[in-house]
Amino acid sequence: MMSATMDFRLPIVSVVVLEDIKVFYLLREMDARLDTAETGEKALSMAAEICLGSMVEILLSEGVWEIHSSLVSDAVEQGKNRIAEMLQKHRLEF
Repeated sequence: MMSATMDFRLPIVSVVVLEDIKVFYLLREMDARLDTAETGEKALSMAAEICLGSMVEILLSEGVWEIHSSLVSDAVEQGKNRIAEMLQKHRLEF
């Protein structure tokens, strides 16, 4: 399980953890990438871990599509049913 600590080398992940939607979209306009394990997958994992449903939705809508089954099962085990449902639904679409 990941620790929800800030990694300032990855600004896009940091703004997800801070749930700063305005800065998130500003970074995306500046071509911040979400298509790598270090950015998109990490941001999604962190958002799911700390139960930031709005950020999970945004990340999925912005193209983060790599969802490992362990992420879904961790959400279920931790009682984060809404997060688990979002992840599972998105996972089935791809």
